[in-house]
Amino acid sequence: MNKVLQSPFPFFLNDERKNLLFITGASVYVVLFMTFFHTNYHHTHELTFGENAIFGLVTFVTLFASVIVLPRIFPHAMDPVQWNVGKYLAHMLGTLAVLGFMSALVDHFFIMQERTWQENLLHAYRQTAIISIIPVTLTSLILRNNMLRQNLLSALDGNRDIEKLRNLERDTANDNQNTSPALLTLYTETSETLTLPLADLLFVRADDNYSTVFWKTDGTITRKLLRANLKHIEAQIGSTVVIRCHRSYLVHAAAISNISGNANGYRLQVLDSEHSIPVSRAKGKEILETIRKMSEQELLLHSPR
Repeated sequence: MNKVLQSPFPFFLNDERKNLLFITGASVYVVLFMTFFHTNYHHTHELTFGENAIFGLVTFVTLFASVIVLPRIFPHAMDPVQWNVGKYLAHMLGTLAVLGFMSALVDHFFIMQERTWQENLLHAYRQTAIISIIPVTLTSLILRNNMLRQNLLSALDGNRDIEKLRNLERDTANDNQNTSPALLTLYTETSETLTLPLADLLFVRADDNYSTVFWKTDGTITRKLLRANLKHIEAQIGSTVVIRCHRSYLVHAAAISNISGNANGYRLQVLDSEHSIPVSRAKGKEILETIRKMSEQELLLHSPR
């Protein structure tokens, strides 16, 4: 259950303009639902369209405050990059609780003054549950599917850029067969060092205060544990082709054979191996943008002049 609650989830549509349209649509839905289905059986008279519109306005104000205003006030707590299923459910339940309370105030002071506060509050929460169950369920499914679709499309674009890089790298290797490869030397906290061609580096994985370096030699993947943390290794590499994709991983862009995308984010498949590297949610767009820029730069460098 904890794994499900911690899984990534979009903060609604991740765009204020789109979220505003969503809020407006939800408010119109409330008015139409109350008008055509006559759910307010608690009231002693049938509500007019104007009275239903008041509840639509309450819905708009509540959702606007919850989805638009609160993220501006608490940007870190409501960071879309860190948003997950648990936060989404808590946020949704909190929003519905406030919406029910505000509706109870409307009933108590403007429409059903003869009823007690407890009666109006109970009725308001019952109404909120009845009216919201369909849109909340549909919204959750749509948001999840939208995130999956976006990740899949982004992964496809990334794979096309990777293929460009790989083709250009093969052409470059053929043109520079007599040129010595650039060497990378990594130093540790001890006197131990590791020297290898930068082009052979696959990825580096953090292991507590150590780092495990993976590289390819004559078609075989070799690994070595170094006494140096990942931040120290990253600083030594200092190459734009080696990307920090996760708090525990560095990966050579040319070593990526495939990018897979699903509702939980992206994973990078290492070339000619069974290794699959996770991409942290905060790094997803950055990784894809870096790969895109690299492919564009390589095309520019290798284009005829």
